[in-house]
Amino acid sequence: MTTLERKLRRLLDNMKKITKEILTYIIMLLLSIILIILGVVLSGDAADIMMNIGLSIISTVIVYFILKFCAGDPMDSIVEKVDQLSDELTSSVDMLKSTKETGIINSWNNRSDCPTKEWINRIEMSDGAIRILCYAMSFLVDDGDFDEVMLKKASEGKKIQILLGKPTGECIKARTIEERIEGNIADRIERAAARVEDINKRLSEENKIEVKYHDTPLYASIYIMGSKAIITPHLYATRGALAPILEIQKTDNKQCMYTKYLEMFNEVWKAGSAKNV
Repeated sequence: MTTLERKLRRLLDNMKKITKEILTYIIMLLLSIILIILGVVLSGDAADIMMNIGLSIISTVIVYFILKFCAGDPMDSIVEKVDQLSDELTSSVDMLKSTKETGIINSWNNRSDCPTKEWINRIEMSDGAIRILCYAMSFLVDDGDFDEVMLKKASEGKKIQILLGKPTGECIKARTIEERIEGNIADRIERAAARVEDINKRLSEENKIEVKYHDTPLYASIYIMGSKAIITPHLYATRGALAPILEIQKTDNKQCMYTKYLEMFNEVWKAGSAKNV
């Protein structure tokens, strides 16, 4: 149920509640009138009792009516807080359902809002293969812990595949012009490749990091870390640091985001080349 649907339902419930209250007032007034009439018609103690009860009911109804509609129902604030809590709980449940279906577990307005150390920690805690599709990932390779965490995961036998942009590729040239920045993306790619090559020199042949180069439009950078991933959907003429990011996880839904981005990585991996020229 959407927020609008909940508000409409609450409005209808309030209208029903008001209608019931008005009917209650009418019934109580009719009852009090009947008792007063009986008090007038009858005589003796019975007449006094009927008259007093009738007047008491009328007084109670009038006082409650004035308090409710002039001073406000004392229960309204409590009910409002309960309704607010109900909305928050419903929203949380909706979010949990959405997470279960889509796999989205976190998001940031800008990549720079998520400290690089958080990325390093997620790589270190990865429960499976590490797959990266990017152009240069300079923000990551420039971190002082990058070499050691990649060396550790590779030494543990975790498969690591990295797709870097082809420095001489047309897509890299176009993106460099588009971002309008000092230097160029090709330089950052060369630096990242050199860092990975240094790491591979410290690894046995069977544990080496696999590196390929691609010349494809980078609609999104993909950082898959086992059953979780961080995705950067890219924006026109905007560096990756200012693009939003999503943290997602694998779900039972075969159409979840994780599966789609993994398929995208695999397709680009097949098309990639082992040389950067």
